[in-house]
Amino acid sequence: MQKYPKTKEEKQVDVIFGTKVEDPFRWLESNDETVLAWIDEQNKYAKSVLDNCSQREKIKDLLGAEYSNDTVYAPRKRGDKLFLRMRTSGEEQDSIYMEENGVKTKLLSPLGIAGDAKAMISGYVASRDGKLILFGISKAGNDKAELRVFDVDKRELLADKISEEYYPHQIFFSANSDGFWYTRHADGVSKNEVKLHERIYFHKIGTNESEDKVFFGDNLDKEDRVGMSLSSCGEYVVINVEKKSAGIELVEMFITKLSDKNRNFVPVYKSDDVKTSAVIHKDYLYIRTDRILKILLSDVLRGGETRKQEIIHPEEGCIEKMIVLSDSIIILKLENAVSVLAVYDLDGVFKKTIPIGEASSVIGISYEVGSNNCYFIVMSYTESSTIYKYDSSAELLSVYLASKRNLKEYDIETRQEWAVSPDGTRIPIFVTCDKNVKLDGNNPMWVYGYGGFGTNIKPEFKKEIIPFLMSGGIYVEACIRGGGEFGKDWHLSGTKEKKMNVFNDFIASIEYLHSRKYSSPSKTAICGWSNGGLLVSYLTITRPELFAVGINIAPVTDMIRFHLYPDSGRLWISEFGSSENEEQFKNLINYSPYHNSKPNSKYPAVMFVVSDKDDRVNPAHTFKMLAKLQADSIGDKPIIMRYEKGAGHGGAIATSLKIEQWADVLAFVFEELGMKYN
Repeated sequence: MQKYPKTKEEKQVDVIFGTKVEDPFRWLESNDETVLAWIDEQNKYAKSVLDNCSQREKIKDLLGAEYSNDTVYAPRKRGDKLFLRMRTSGEEQDSIYMEENGVKTKLLSPLGIAGDAKAMISGYVASRDGKLILFGISKAGNDKAELRVFDVDKRELLADKISEEYYPHQIFFSANSDGFWYTRHADGVSKNEVKLHERIYFHKIGTNESEDKVFFGDNLDKEDRVGMSLSSCGEYVVINVEKKSAGIELVEMFITKLSDKNRNFVPVYKSDDVKTSAVIHKDYLYIRTDRILKILLSDVLRGGETRKQEIIHPEEGCIEKMIVLSDSIIILKLENAVSVLAVYDLDGVFKKTIPIGEASSVIGISYEVGSNNCYFIVMSYTESSTIYKYDSSAELLSVYLASKRNLKEYDIETRQEWAVSPDGTRIPIFVTCDKNVKLDGNNPMWVYGYGGFGTNIKPEFKKEIIPFLMSGGIYVEACIRGGGEFGKDWHLSGTKEKKMNVFNDFIASIEYLHSRKYSSPSKTAICGWSNGGLLVSYLTITRPELFAVGINIAPVTDMIRFHLYPDSGRLWISEFGSSENEEQFKNLINYSPYHNSKPNSKYPAVMFVVSDKDDRVNPAHTFKMLAKLQADSIGDKPIIMRYEKGAGHGGAIATSLKIEQWADVLAFVFEELGMKYN
């Protein structure tokens, strides 16, 4: 039996709809000296465990070699300039580069701006003429980022800035580059609601942020989210409002002409598909839901009922993204969780399919509405990024940057399997392993799941998994319900009172893999991040015999109080429900991991990975769950927390720190599964 650091338990009992709810570790929700002292003790204990993981330094060396390769994202063509976000060998962070005549020049680096390797560029947009860059700089790699403006020709930062305290996010520049739109919270909100009350503001270049006015959103509810797109002519904007205030998700769409001084926002469309989006090109509005609709812009501006022409409705798969170029529409869709790129003309007549390879994903498409070309990234579990350029006018596909890593050289391949959930639903599973793997149940296996918020799990190259694969491991990702791999219904069938489908799908996937002798419980690790951490936590307390080690990264674990924390919690009510609703409370209390761990339980080895500046999922979820598992466990397997300072929800950001983080995680998995580094 493990000897854990002492954690005090307090008698804290709430009565919710007549039910007593114990919360003995609520004191860990605070950020006082007592909690910091507790964290220090947990860090010491974790270090004592990790110091005994014999494979760590070898794993770290291989990770260092993998991360020495350049990382390049899809370029963005603006005016006569090409901009890229990339990290070259030896750099701690991504920087923004400009390419001219094949020569790349670094324009912006987090270290140069913030003076700290833990800072990161959270995102950027360039003006249409390519003369200005609007970017976010986050000091801790979290959601809190200051907006700044960079003059490309002068190579200097302008005085314009939007304070990080507003939680701003860049949208885009006006067509003539005299200002930009961005989202931020409204004035006068409480400290606990800084990620709510979102509005769209406009900032005029050369002015102080105090002069910025609300462009849209004064009458929105606090949970509502807003987005915006600019027409190819630069005269109109389409605004998306994601309605979350009623505990359900709806999208309402509006359009306005920028020259309209009365700011008349004309209602365009309503949808219960949160992936709904729209763009304006030439004389038409194109709307993407599970199909593509085309509406004459003049009809929309008149208001009232409009004739919506359905021009594209794929017979197979679900639409993930719509790209409208000068003469073409490109649809990125998923078929059995694999990307397909299909090209149509502007009336929806099919032209061609762009070949991208088997079991691959298209990620990071970059384009400008009405232009002739786009850039996109293709990757798979076995092959790193290849960046392509597609010229729609010439119907020409070319390689901009070729992949530098292909694990097929080591006979590693990806195959797709299908599990069956208890209700008969078929669940696609991607299995990456040696093509000659022996199905004898003795292989180490790592199973990742998420299952929420309509997020798609699809083939992606992951540097951090390479040491596991190279040492004979099998890496698995399960496309369970709650995600968006098969559209809106697949997502909704894993939400609220149907959340149990998510857990059942993941359990069925693991059991199927065991039945096929890919691995066995003593050789299985499971992993989840954020909402996926809820998945890992639930399996830890309900099916501990199914696996040997759980990697639980920034998890959601307290389903009764998640909406009360000063993070993004209230935005999740449409996904999980809320303990403020009696029927939803009954559902939540039945599976909330923190509230369902039982004393005298034998749990598998667990590593929680959490960061102190995580402002998306409060670290208290980890602290409380860790304390509860340690208090209830009578097993001999370690339950530890890896605590990263100066980082957000994504964990360690600087490359050197990311290597340290994953070396710890992998060493822990290797130790608990009895693996030897190869």
